[in-house]
Amino acid sequence: AQRLRRRLGVDDSGAFAVDHLGSVLALAFPDRVARRRDRVGRYLLSNGVGAAIAEHDNLATSEWLAVAEVELLGEGGDARILLAAPITREELDHAIEPAVVTVAEWDRRTRDVRVQRETRIGAIVLKASPVDDRDGARRALVEGVRVEGLALLPRLDDAAAFRARIAFCRAHLGTEWPDLRDDALVERLDEWLHPALVNAGARRRADLGRVDVSSALRQLVPWSLLARLDELAPTHVTTAKGGRRAVDYSGDDPSVSLRIQDAFGWYDTPKLAGGRVPLVVSLLSPANRPVQVTRDLAGFWRGSYKEVRAELRGRYPKHAWPEDPTAPQAGSGPPR
Repeated sequence: AQRLRRRLGVDDSGAFAVDHLGSVLALAFPDRVARRRDRVGRYLLSNGVGAAIAEHDNLATSEWLAVAEVELLGEGGDARILLAAPITREELDHAIEPAVVTVAEWDRRTRDVRVQRETRIGAIVLKASPVDDRDGARRALVEGVRVEGLALLPRLDDAAAFRARIAFCRAHLGTEWPDLRDDALVERLDEWLHPALVNAGARRRADLGRVDVSSALRQLVPWSLLARLDELAPTHVTTAKGGRRAVDYSGDDPSVSLRIQDAFGWYDTPKLAGGRVPLVVSLLSPANRPVQVTRDLAGFWRGSYKEVRAELRGRYPKHAWPEDPTAPQAGSGPPR
């Protein structure tokens, strides 16, 4: 100040007042205004950087600081405040006009949506109050799933079987079938999750349990393909006796488990994907113990069935064990 006075030809006989030095620094460096955090000597700068000053420093208990010099440290640690002056809230209000903004974002600390109107100086929130912003809340929920992963959706497992069937078709019938793997779905969240949030009226994490993930993902599959899905990748196969057995698509190959009597009447292994892929058939004894695993049922009937039949007849004599298991009259239960 004395140097400037001399250069400007101003009388410098008076003492320099430092009472409002904080205001001067805040005007010069508005991005370095700092507010004390939860601990003495720990601050948040208005530019979003965490900073610290030694606890024994006489500024360490100040609620607000205007920082002139700061040293950034590596590896994400707090910056070090080298030179600063205290500033009162009243002085700060005169030096910097706070901004009023509506914030709708995913809070990684609470793992939930934060929607509020904030009065702030940069990253420093002076005042906050809840606000009703439904679309903003849904955008924040989408971002939350992008950050946390699809496991944030409670009903994700409901869609597991559908996703596996689509993956099977994509693997054996071509890439016209959409990719519904996790990474691909995360890339398309705005396309399928946001509409599902609207339908469910979801605005907070607790509302995600209402989101019908299965229905949402079906919207990603063209109608022409959905119409063929049950034919190409059925959820169940029907036995010769009219029973229905679920097909499991979760492994490398689709499979079905059933008692060997329920396979009587099938000449060959059922095939999926328009006859391209045979089912892996797990045949079980009447006590549901494994007997044979095959994708060539016709070969099993012609080959080792004779030995299996002899063993099972001795173990389960009350059940019918026909010599020709492919014959329509083959029974599935004990003789009457």
